Amino acid sequence: MSDSAVFRSRLSTLLKFGFGGSEVARDPQDDTDSPVNGPMPAGAETVVDWFIDAINTSDEKSAILFLVGAPGNGKSFIAKRVREVVDPRPVGGDVRQLHSRIYQYSIGQSDRKLNIVNDATIDSESGLLVRDIDDAFLQNSHLIVNVNRGVLQDELSTSSRSLGFQLVRWAASDSSREFQLPDGFDVKARSGTGSSAVRAIDLLDTASDRTVTAVALYLDAYSLFEIQPEVRIADEHRLPEQPSRYQISQLKNRKTPEFASRTPAGMFSERVIDWLSESLPTSSGPLDPFIANIQSLLSPEIQANLYTLVRCGEIAGAKRLSYRELWGLFDVLICGSYDSDGGRKSPYEWFDSHRTSEPDEAAQSEWLMRLGNCRLHQALFGSEIDKTRRGINPVHRLMSKVDPVHDTLLDAEPSMECVHDSFYGNEYGESILEQLLRIVDEGSPVHRVITDFDREIDRRVSKLLRSDNEARGRGSERDILLKWYGAYLTRLFALANGLSGFTQEISSWIESWNTAASSADAPLRGNLERGLRELIIPNFDGQGYTYIPPFDARCEPIRVAPTAPRLALRLERQLRLKSYVLGERLIVKVLSDDHDLEKQQIEFEADFDLFREVLASSSKSTGFTESHARTTPRIERFRSGLASWGSNMDVVSVIDSSSSPMSVRVRRNS
Repeated sequence: MSDSAVFRSRLSTLLKFGFGGSEVARDPQDDTDSPVNGPMPAGAETVVDWFIDAINTSDEKSAILFLVGAPGNGKSFIAKRVREVVDPRPVGGDVRQLHSRIYQYSIGQSDRKLNIVNDATIDSESGLLVRDIDDAFLQNSHLIVNVNRGVLQDELSTSSRSLGFQLVRWAASDSSREFQLPDGFDVKARSGTGSSAVRAIDLLDTASDRTVTAVALYLDAYSLFEIQPEVRIADEHRLPEQPSRYQISQLKNRKTPEFASRTPAGMFSERVIDWLSESLPTSSGPLDPFIANIQSLLSPEIQANLYTLVRCGEIAGAKRLSYRELWGLFDVLICGSYDSDGGRKSPYEWFDSHRTSEPDEAAQSEWLMRLGNCRLHQALFGSEIDKTRRGINPVHRLMSKVDPVHDTLLDAEPSMECVHDSFYGNEYGESILEQLLRIVDEGSPVHRVITDFDREIDRRVSKLLRSDNEARGRGSERDILLKWYGAYLTRLFALANGLSGFTQEISSWIESWNTAASSADAPLRGNLERGLRELIIPNFDGQGYTYIPPFDARCEPIRVAPTAPRLALRLERQLRLKSYVLGERLIVKVLSDDHDLEKQQIEFEADFDLFREVLASSSKSTGFTESHARTTPRIERFRSGLASWGSNMDVVSVIDSSSSPMSVRVRRNS
């Protein structure tokens, strides 16, 4: 088979593992090998070794392993690793049954069994998972539970208070909820916290003197684009524990191949690129976007900067990509955003239909934009021509929030200004791309991301744009092409340098998260504290307080004296702001400055949208961004919560434009 045929075959295989592909779902009985496997998430290797050792060493111990995470995080893959050691065939049959809820295996020559709940969402009903756990303990079987957090929460609605219920409650809880012992059990040992990737608890059944050890591994706790913390077996209790703290690396520290090679996503991606590049055709036409995409990704520096962009998308979207979505990411990066006709058309079927005959000059603009939108930097953010399909693709939903075309990035390092300047040299069809390459430094990664495809696109686009004098009569068409090519080079430059939109805001969020993670109840400082105070309680006429109308439908502050008298509650700005982290969430606590009201507090998540609103505000004015419509309802709930604490020693004011506020004291029980 020729290199070209092998390459096309591998692209088709890649599509099967991408979004909506036929190979995205697996079960523990599936022996089909993936063309590429990445390292397992934090703690998975250690927990698998612990579980296999536990089920092989003691007849008086029941081991229960919760693999918690969203679809595609590798739960079935990990269960398969255990199954391969225990028994190759399930009890009661040897036929693969995709979408079965539970599988049972014999453990060696013993009478004990291993039950694997492969998908707890199948036949899901309140209390079913609780019964699975209780039955496994009564039958002296071991158990692996593949479950997402939503099912765990649903199970808590059952009225049972058995061992199974308390273990589900323990696996579903965070650090703020205590484990309640089931009747007849004592705690022998425990490890981990609500923010750890792994938690374990060792229980003793006092009636039978049997031990049940439960371990919960949270496969989506940490980003695959970060260096994973260590998980090991503690010598004292022989339980998995996480001795090292998870950190989110600053953007400036992660734009190196050395950093990328230490992350699961970096290792997985390197293997995918090697697998595809092995069969890369030695000769191809200059306008083949799929080959150009791989050629750009052969540079380790470009890979590292690409992963930085995707990590920014994760932070902005408050989501972490699973391995299934990493496959989908490379489906997008390599195959682009072409119209696959519902998955029935392969990349080269679509491509061949677009390159058989070159269009005339009148149709060239649209033809070039379609080809260019298959380039990795266009496909990553979702090109303008594919706006109607953006909601289908999870990658586009994340990356559209940090699209560099939505931010000038003139203050970034390096500045995006050189892309703007390159368009001033387009007299008489001169190359815009060559002008850009003359402006940037010789060592710039822009030189390593550009391929023959980009040069050919540039040659044709530059010729079509021409100078302003030669473009008369083609205004609207020329403007569309000019706008598209401006976005094309902006995204190309941004990907080469690892520059996402709103880089400064994301860097500030990472710094605040790391500060909160380093100590309990870390105080907020600087711009974040000033902006948050102004956002929640904006100044009334420059004073250190604000007024809110108590009976209005919305909790909008009264910023200036009204023309007609209004009844209002006065909210003081004397608040204490602290923060902590819960996984990758940054939580802010608002506490009353009155220490007699220590128990009164409000908590909310400072996500990317709210963070942008906060940083747009200062100590003297409230700022607004395009996120305002999404954040305003939450901010109003904060103010309502503050009002419920009591207003200025229970004082209600009447304010108008003619005099200072008239205050009326009310009884606390009124």
